[in-house]
Amino acid sequence: MAEHTQMAGPRTAGAIHTRAATKNATGFPSYGQARSPNGFRKLGVFVSPSGVRPVWLRHGLANLKPRLKALVAEWPLALVVNPLQAMHGIALISALTFIAKLGDVRRLKHR
Repeated sequence: MAEHTQMAGPRTAGAIHTRAATKNATGFPSYGQARSPNGFRKLGVFVSPSGVRPVWLRHGLANLKPRLKALVAEWPLALVVNPLQAMHGIALISALTFIAKLGDVRRLKHR
């Protein structure tokens, strides 16, 4: 017989579903509520799109910016992104775009 897998809805997100939703939110911050569950299915975790958002809300990851901030916290180049944000006119997304295009600026020589 086929093994029964539990599907999470908006009110039934268990520990496995919560872990998958938060990990996916920081791993793929541009994925929205509808696209995230597709990645879970590949791992064998079934979460409905309406089950993702409440988990993100509970963990403060409902929008793109908080998901990017969580990603930067785990990123080795966070030591470069944070000082860039201290410059006038450079916010999180601008700093991330700059680093993504240029790479690690610590490799450049100073004069």
